[in-house]
Amino acid sequence: MLLAIERVALLRGANGFANADPETLVAISACCEEMSVAAGANLFEKGHRSSSMSIIARGRVRVFDGAVTRAVLGPGQALGKLTVLVPDEQLATAEAVEDTILLRLEHAALFDLMRDRAEVAHAIIHALVARIRTGEIADG
Repeated sequence: MLLAIERVALLRGANGFANADPETLVAISACCEEMSVAAGANLFEKGHRSSSMSIIARGRVRVFDGAVTRAVLGPGQALGKLTVLVPDEQLATAEAVEDTILLRLEHAALFDLMRDRAEVAHAIIHALVARIRTGEIADG
């Protein structure tokens, strides 16, 4: 089980929350569920609807479409940064390469938190704008 300080550090490292103040990170952390995924198990599959974001605490996850590996992600990296905001079908499959521990944040919990704490929405907007400016997300 992750310590509270580890959860907050993971969230700070996830680019969606990098500019959030410590109090906000603690509030977000309280809304996250810790999950263990065994090596070889899928986190999600292409075409299935998703409404959550997961941050890798320990382990590695391979994101692939058929035979093409799109990415291998490790600790501190996140999956589902957009589907937590707007639930949609997954464009690829994600599989744990090794035993993995994740922090999962569901869409409903995030939106409840944003309704109660405007600074959470502000942190997410700031991160999205930064991603558009760097070209990570296409503008338009």
